Amino acid sequence: MAATEGGKVYEGAFGVRSLAGGAAMTLNTIFRIASMTKAITSVAAMQLVERGKLTLDGPVPAIDPALGSPRVLTVGSMPRPAVLRPLNGRSR
Repeated sequence: MAATEGGKVYEGAFGVRSLAGGAAMTLNTIFRIASMTKAITSVAAMQLVERGKLTLDGPVPAIDPALGSPRVLTVGSMPRPAVLRPLNGRSR
């Protein structure tokens, strides 16, 4: 399916439900799509590149300033709880 703010522009199904053949895909066939986050994020990033809003060789903090000072979670144990510390430093 593809859609814009005005509604659906395409809806269709093709292929078979199993690599071994058999029943065709339908609009209401349920199946699992694993690990699509990277694919969706990549497409979104490429669209921003096409629009000139993002460069592939620019500094990461230009996208989000918080990415310029990453922090890590240190695992704690009682009586000292877990804390966030700068990536290249020590917690206080």
